[in-house]
Amino acid sequence: MTMSTHVSSLTRSLNFDLRNIGRIRRYIDENTCNHAVRSLVLSRLDYANSLLYGITAKDMQKLQTIQNRSARLIFRADRREHTSPLLHQLHWLPVNKRILYKVLFLAFKARIGAVPVYLSNLLHNYTHTNKIACQSKSLYM
Repeated sequence: MTMSTHVSSLTRSLNFDLRNIGRIRRYIDENTCNHAVRSLVLSRLDYANSLLYGITAKDMQKLQTIQNRSARLIFRADRREHTSPLLHQLHWLPVNKRILYKVLFLAFKARIGAVPVYLSNLLHNYTHTNKIACQSKSLYM
């Protein structure tokens, strides 16, 4: 099962939202634009993004392009300007790192029991099966 159809639909919808924000950008300040982008675009980009773990590089690039366009819109940057400094200034992780963060955070919450039981039951403790690794580990403890 691929998520290409979902990613294409999502990017089409988010491009529409970015165009609409872009139309009013000259009338709003940077802070207001940042709030609008975070509420209308990034919230939808982050919604259930843990399901996007492992998507193709092509689909990931489509989502990253949306985030890059969002950062450029906020700072009124040229479309050829590099976005890494802009994303850093906004404290935004790249899309692939956002997805990984969400998956790891969900696993952490499952590990400490802060999620429903059916999710916690999917995790199992890992035990070493290699005797040498277990012996060397006990030497350092």
